[in-house]
This record gives sequence, C-alpha cells and structure tokens, in this order.
Amino acid sequence: MTDLVFCPACGSRRLLRQPPEDAYRCLDCNAVQYLNSKPAVCAIIVRDGSVLLVQGHDSTRGWDLPGGFLRLGENPEDGVERELHEELTAHVAVVQLLSAKVDAYGTQGEFSLNLFYEVTLLTEELVPANEVARFGWFSLLQLPVLEYRETARALQEFAQRTRVPGQEFRVRP
Repeated sequence: MTDLVFCPACGSRRLLRQPPEDAYRCLDCNAVQYLNSKPAVCAIIVRDGSVLLVQGHDSTRGWDLPGGFLRLGENPEDGVERELHEELTAHVAVVQLLSAKVDAYGTQGEFSLNLFYEVTLLTEELVPANEVARFGWFSLLQLPVLEYRETARALQEFAQRTRVPGQEFRVRP
C-alpha cells in the first residue's frame, strides 16, 4: 500500500507511521488514519448450473463476479442490491453470506475485503451499465479466466458446497 502523504483530517504532511497498527498519526491534529482493506461485496448468482460474471470496459481484464465497494456506513446486503442495480439494472434478493476473503487489487498494492453473497436474481432482463462492458452466464465447470484469485476460490468453494464437480479455475496472471 502506498504510504500516506497528507493527513486526511487537516492536510498536514507531518505524519508519524505506527507500524504495529498499520496506522499513521498526524503530529499537528493528532488524528489517526488506519490502513485497512476496503470492504467490497460480490454476488454469486447461479442459474441452471451457470454463474453470472461481468467484465469491465478494459477488454484485457479477466471476468469477475458482479459487485463493488461499499459506501461509507452502508450495510453489505444493501450494497449488494445497489451494486447489482448499478451494474446490470437488476433487482436481487440476498440469500446468505458465503465467505469473506482478502484480495489484492489495483496497481497501488491495495487490498479489498470481499464479502461473497449467494444472491437470487429477481430481474429477467439484464442491461450492462456503468463500468460493465458485458456479462455472461458460464458453467461452473468451464469458467473463463477470472480477474481475482479469491473470486476463483469462492467459486470453487461454492461449487463444492453445491456438489458441482469442478476444476481449478484460472486467474489472470
């Protein structure tokens, strides 16, 4: 993760790193900023043995589950519903939390805490919006290359729980 340069509270450059806590304390206003994984939600939606995956506008990226980062103070289940509506104009019902996994993302060495939810799709017609270039339904037995390692692990665990014999899912290098 990139080091902090400015205090988020007062803008000061006088920051003291506090390594055991992965935090910075501002020497001017005494505010403490912790370096935390960013919370995100991911929807596992399966229909007839196929899972719904999305791909961003950058065609070199692998596929991913629909979802995204939570807003400040947002309930995760509400975040799943919001993200699916923003990305695919879909209405969904959250069934249950399946797992939580930390994964690296971006080019700055950042981390996300991904909450993987089993979700039921209530909308018949999906329309890609915002950052989604396309979506597709893929057999749990023949998934395309996935963008994130922990998404692959979450899907493998889901397939095992639902008794779908699987294979090792490929993650983009």
